[in-house]
Amino acid sequence: MGERREMRRGCVIVIVVFMFFLLFCFGIASAHRIYVVHRIADIEVYAYFGGVGGETPCRYADVEVYDDRGNLYVTGKTDENGKFRFSPETGVKTYKIVVKANLPGHQAETLLNLSGGYSDSSAEGAIGLPMRILAGFGYLMGIAGIAMLYKSRKATKEA
Repeated sequence: MGERREMRRGCVIVIVVFMFFLLFCFGIASAHRIYVVHRIADIEVYAYFGGVGGETPCRYADVEVYDDRGNLYVTGKTDENGKFRFSPETGVKTYKIVVKANLPGHQAETLLNLSGGYSDSSAEGAIGLPMRILAGFGYLMGIAGIAMLYKSRKATKEA
């Protein structure tokens, strides 16, 4: 019996030492500080000529960026790849970007909405998310109604 007691005591000591080891290891590992860093990235504009042959970068075109109050915010030129970058101003949610190519009559503009992406004239008639959800429920209710009508008619015929 004495040997069993010594074996139990030895096992308990090994388990306690192992638990303290785990406790200290995890305590050290979880003691690192967490740093949160944020950066507002530059906005990159890509201008290109599109057509049958694909897309060709609009090189060295004049770019004008207007803020949401209509004031000229920044000007510049696209690079050899048709790209132009600028840093957004804090508090401005909408930019109008005008690109004028070196060829006469070649000009394009877009409205960049930082709170929701870009604005496209083809998307003006689109319905919002709440209305799409409501329409989805309407479709499901219609399908359920048709299924119930079919089932009730089938039950009436059998009776």
